[in-house]
Amino acid sequence: MGVKTKDSKCDVVGAAAVEVFASYGDRLRLTIQADSQNTGLIYVTLDGSTPSSTNYNYELTAGSAFVFDRAVPSGAVKVIGSLASQRYSAEQG
Repeated sequence: MGVKTKDSKCDVVGAAAVEVFASYGDRLRLTIQADSQNTGLIYVTLDGSTPSSTNYNYELTAGSAFVFDRAVPSGAVKVIGSLASQRYSAEQG
C-alpha cells in the first residue's frame, strides 16, 4: 500500500454544510483553521454528521484552529458557517 500524501483545502463556507474531507482510516494528522477576518463562526463535525449551531464537535472563531496529531479522528470532516462567506483552511495527512 502506498503512502498517503498531504491533502489541503482553502475554501469558503456559509449556511450549507460541506464535506471538507471524506472518511479516511489512515489519517495521521488533521488541522482546520478559521480565517482571522471571519465575522461569524465555523462549526465542525468529525464523525460525518451534518454540523449546525447545536450539533458540532468544534466551534471555530476568527483565527482559531485545532490540530490533531494524536488520536486523530477518521470520520468525514464537515463544516458549516454561522454567516455567509466564512473562510477556512484544512489539511490532513
